[in-house]
Amino acid sequence: MEQNQQQIRVDLKDTEQIKCKGCGNNTFEQVVFLHKLSALLSPYGQESIVPVAVFQCTKCHLVVEETLPQME
Repeated sequence: MEQNQQQIRVDLKDTEQIKCKGCGNNTFEQVVFLHKLSALLSPYGQESIVPVAVFQCTKCHLVVEETLPQME
């Protein structure tokens, strides 16, 4: 099976570096929130744990809001 993927070249000079809204730091680490899914909603009929990856500041640990999933 052939995958047709177009590579996009981005010049970092054309981007804006993200800084922590809490402390201004510019380094982040990936962390995981764990959500419990009830057996009634689970496709397997069993209670499940759903991991959700987000980024937090390495200095003050504030989670970057843009990395949170949309919840209704």
